[in-house]
Amino acid sequence: TSSWLTVSELTVDASINVATFDPNNEFLALGSRDHCITFYDTSTFHPIKTMHFPGWVSDITWGTHNHQGLIAIRGGSTLISLLNLQPIRQLPVQLRSGRGEGSSVSWSHDGRFLARACDNEVVISDSLYNFTDVASLTRGDRVRCVRFCKAAGK
Repeated sequence: TSSWLTVSELTVDASINVATFDPNNEFLALGSRDHCITFYDTSTFHPIKTMHFPGWVSDITWGTHNHQGLIAIRGGSTLISLLNLQPIRQLPVQLRSGRGEGSSVSWSHDGRFLARACDNEVVISDSLYNFTDVASLTRGDRVRCVRFCKAAGK
């Protein structure tokens, strides 16, 4: 039997909705119900930046490849914000999102596309064209989670 080793414990002031590491495991981002996202340096686990949003931070996804410094954050009832971490600043792009806690966002593996849930719809935006919506799929029920998967040859 093996056991897990606790490396570090963080104390926070609000309920955490999402926790995610960047692709290089250099940063940890915690999104909370107090409308904040806090970035931690994983070498020290000290906070390095806290940002405020119009509502609960319910999902965070880190960009990959050409967009490795970008983060998509669902904060508020209907918006997804894009952040550029070099240096950390918000891009002048706001994307429509669904209402409620269940909505989510996901970057494609090559970092070009951003998928997001909008109530009963999945919408895909193209980062090469200022995050213009390029595809959508409507379902009969509410979409709660979107994720790109990596398929052989695609």
